[in-house]
Amino acid sequence: MATANLPPRSTPATALPRPAWPTRRGRATARRRNQDNGALPAAATAALSAAVAAALLVYAAAGSTRAFAAPLVASCPDGYLTCGASCYSASAFVCYDDAVLCPLGMAACGTVCYPTGAYHCDQAATTVALGAASVAAAEPTTSASPDTASAASATTDLLSAVSAAATTTSASIVTLSTRRKHRSSATSTTQTSATPSSTSTSAAPESVYSPASSTSSASSTQTASSLSFAGVNSYFIHTLSTSDQETLLDAIAAANYKAVRIFINHVYAGSKGTSAVGVNDLEQYTVGQYDDTVLNLVDDLMARCYSRGIKLIIALHDRYSLGTWDTDAYATAYGDSAFYTNSAAQAAMDARIAHILAHSNPNFSGRAWSDLSEVVLAFEPENESMGHMDLVNPDWTCSRATAIRAALPSGSAILVSTGGGTDAATSVRAGLLSCTAVDIIAQHSYGNDGAATLAAAATAAAAAGKRLLYEEFGNTGADKATLNAAEAAAANAAAVPWMAWEASLPSIYSDYEFWTDEPVWTALSSAAADARGIQSPWSWTF
Repeated sequence: MATANLPPRSTPATALPRPAWPTRRGRATARRRNQDNGALPAAATAALSAAVAAALLVYAAAGSTRAFAAPLVASCPDGYLTCGASCYSASAFVCYDDAVLCPLGMAACGTVCYPTGAYHCDQAATTVALGAASVAAAEPTTSASPDTASAASATTDLLSAVSAAATTTSASIVTLSTRRKHRSSATSTTQTSATPSSTSTSAAPESVYSPASSTSSASSTQTASSLSFAGVNSYFIHTLSTSDQETLLDAIAAANYKAVRIFINHVYAGSKGTSAVGVNDLEQYTVGQYDDTVLNLVDDLMARCYSRGIKLIIALHDRYSLGTWDTDAYATAYGDSAFYTNSAAQAAMDARIAHILAHSNPNFSGRAWSDLSEVVLAFEPENESMGHMDLVNPDWTCSRATAIRAALPSGSAILVSTGGGTDAATSVRAGLLSCTAVDIIAQHSYGNDGAATLAAAATAAAAAGKRLLYEEFGNTGADKATLNAAEAAAANAAAVPWMAWEASLPSIYSDYEFWTDEPVWTALSSAAADARGIQSPWSWTF
């Protein structure tokens, strides 16, 4: 590849001139929900475990019979146990025969995990039977057979049960927020979940819990690591002054964070008390009329990230620009619901996606963003699609993910992420698990999800050929550091990569933003270092 203008990793590139925009609002006020100890209700745990177990058995029947296997590790971080070649937390998994890891609530049958209340293990059988269907297993000498239900109904129940169980979990531990992360304290409307429109499954992965690409078969010529990782959200870092960007990125790199998540959206000057310059959205006033200023700012951020070994996750739109905390051209033209249902609006969003991914970065020899896998970890259609509103179009995220996939080169190492929901229920939905264009299921939660919840979601994602990323979590108040550290530790215990909300210069002590002058920075940095010593179910290119 041509790298004539590629900045060295030791020094950042020179920034382009920055536009000046009038200040319209100050920083966001403190806001958000009750805090919770993260305990998962027993009924929700049982329901989700059963759904995940069904996933394992369905995919085992298709020939994916190994449960949890990981590359050999020399040692495990403090607090973790060894099971064969894997590190694990006893709060989330059980080790059988020093070889097989199963989530709590399940047992091992050979190399398959199953719920003992719904299945039995036949030591003499050589097939995995699901109702009337019996499929030869790849390598078992034992099998688990269900006591009831057919293969078809098990597959259908899997996808609906994961969503239903997550909804139960979320409803039990999460209250509606006025949200933590944008420009004003405007309240949002109540979100309700609609029944997923599809219950079809993706192709079964070769192994339920081993480093594997998704159904999109993304590949990479870069060095792939099977270690987990941590990152931070800093959604408008590209609008900060050059010196503040570099200060933030230096601290992020020093704290072992490997990824930063940003949005393509409108940012007010001085947002959240920072040095942010004002910048319009790509389509601030008219749909289809592009102002590339925000993309030019990200061009320079990419160079600075690359020089520090950091990758970006880029959300190509923000749901809350649809009249919640901001009003962009889509909000003006369509409103929030019609943005997701109107065919013209969807076509315009696909055109936006194509425009962004085709944007050329002069710091990387004029190559398009779609070709910059050395600095882009993933693109996602939108931050929290249909967040805090009715699920008016369950297929919207998958359709936009398909547009991203179409704009990427064949075999691209850049991944496609969902952009998350507002909680576990809306993040891990059936339509997302079955979407072949999706690589990463992004889970967002401000209800202190525990290791068992994350482990179950990770298993469901892996069974569908996806990766799980705990992409947003955060806390406020006197226990801000303790609660954030607990969530990072839970993600590490489940071997799930995570990204906290949000690194900011300066801190907002009463809100979700944090900086090096807060105890939360030290706590999360320690957890980020631990993450780099934990085996991941998936390979990542860093």
